Amino acid sequence: MTAFLFKEKKLTQFVLRGAILAVFFFAMNAFALPGSSIIVEGDFSDAEKEELLHADSVDRISIENRIVARLENTGYPAAQIVEESLKDTLKITLRKGDGYVFGMPRNGVKTKSSKEVFAKLTGIKSGAPFQRDYLVRATKKMERTGYFVQLKDPEIYRDQNRNKLVPLFYMQDASLSYAEGIVSYSSEDDSWVGSIDVSLKNLLGTARDLQLQGSTGDGEHYVDLRYKEPWLLQSEWNGLVRGSLKDDSTYTDAHLQLGVERAVNFEWTFALLGGIGGDYWSSTIELGYQDLDSYILPRHGRSFETSLNFKRSRDSSQYILAYEAVGENYVPVYGNIIARTAFAGGYLYPTNKTFENRDLFSLGGVRSWKGFRPDFLKTRAYGNVEFAIRYQGLERTAFEAFYEPGLYHGSRPLHGWIAEHQYGLGVVQYRDSFSVSIYYALRPGLSAGEGFLHLGVKTLF
Repeated sequence: MTAFLFKEKKLTQFVLRGAILAVFFFAMNAFALPGSSIIVEGDFSDAEKEELLHADSVDRISIENRIVARLENTGYPAAQIVEESLKDTLKITLRKGDGYVFGMPRNGVKTKSSKEVFAKLTGIKSGAPFQRDYLVRATKKMERTGYFVQLKDPEIYRDQNRNKLVPLFYMQDASLSYAEGIVSYSSEDDSWVGSIDVSLKNLLGTARDLQLQGSTGDGEHYVDLRYKEPWLLQSEWNGLVRGSLKDDSTYTDAHLQLGVERAVNFEWTFALLGGIGGDYWSSTIELGYQDLDSYILPRHGRSFETSLNFKRSRDSSQYILAYEAVGENYVPVYGNIIARTAFAGGYLYPTNKTFENRDLFSLGGVRSWKGFRPDFLKTRAYGNVEFAIRYQGLERTAFEAFYEPGLYHGSRPLHGWIAEHQYGLGVVQYRDSFSVSIYYALRPGLSAGEGFLHLGVKTLF
C-alpha cells in the first residue's frame, strides 16, 4: 500500500512539472521579445513592420487586427495574418490575398424600383474597392430614406470571371408614403390650428419625392411644396424645387427656390439653392447628417441639419442672413427605455435691423415648442433643447415624457430674451396602414386642463 502511494505521488509530481513547463513555453511564445525574436514577412508596409517588431504581445494583437480591418475595407476581404512559432522565434506573415472591387448591387426581393435605381440608392459604386463596412452603411442608408425595410442581412457573392464581389441585399418596399392631419388646440385661449402633410416617397419606384404641407387656423396660413428629381443628367446631384405661400394679418409672401443636392457619403448630404420672393432674391446652403437606425421610432443614432439663408432686397442694398440648426440623438438606456435629446436654434443678422414678420422664425407646434400653437411665436433669435424618456416596449408604439426649456428674443412690443419651458406626455402608435399620435404640453402657470393638445392621424400607403 505504501509503495502504491509513493508511485502515485511521483506520478502527480511528474504531471505538475509537465504542466508548468508547458505553461512556461506557451508564455515564451505569447510574450515573444521584440527585435531578433520576431520575424515579419509578407505584404506589410515598412512602418507596419517596425511597429510590430517593437510591440509587446498585447499591442501586437491590436496592431494585427487594425491592419486586417484596413485591408478588408480597401479591397482585400481575404486578408489574414498568420503567426508561427519556430523554436525561439515568432514568425508573423501577412497574406493580403487577391484584391476585389464591388459589382453592381442587387436586391434579392422584387420591388417597384428598377435594378438601376436600386443600385444607385445603395450608394455603392460598381468598380470601387470592396469595403465590408459599406454593406451595413448602405443598408442603414436605404432604410433611412423610408423606401425600404430590411428582411435579412446582405450577402456577397463573387463574379466567376472577374475579381468582383456583388452585394446582394434583401430589402422590401416600405409603405411609408403618407397623408397626415394634425389639430392643435389650446383651452387657455380657445384657439386651434389645423395642418396637413402629404408625402409621396419613391414615386413609381423612381426615387422621386413629393411633399405638400399646409396649415390654417387662428394665426399664420401657409402652403409649402417640395420636390426632388434624382440624378440630374445622370450625375450624382439631385434637383430640388421648393415653393411656399404664407400670409397672416400683417403680410403675404410667396417664395420659389431651385437647387441641387448630393450625398457626400452614406450619412452626409449637401445642398445649394437659389430663388426669388416677393421683393427679394434668396440663396441657401444646407448641410445634413443622419445616422438613425430606423425611419420609424428609432432606438439609437443621431441626425443633424443646418442651413444658412441669404436674402437681398431687389430695390435696395438691404440684406438678411439667417442661420438655423436642429439635431437629435437617441440612446438606449435600459431594455425598451430610450433617451432622446434634441436641440434647435436660429439667429438673424444684422442685429440692429427691425425685421418684418415674414422674415422672423416661426415657433410652436408638435415638432418644436409644444406648449404653443404652430407659428405662435415670432422671433429673430431662439434656442431650445428637449429631454425625453421614451418607452418602446410595445410593437411600433412609443410612450414619451418630455421637458423642453428654451429662450427666444421677444418681438414688438416685447423686448429682450424671454425664457420658456414646456413639459408633458405623448404617445405614438403605428399600424399597418395608419398611425396616431397624441401630445399634451403644459407651461408654468397653467393648470392641468389648460395645456395644449396636439392630435395627429396619419394614413400610410
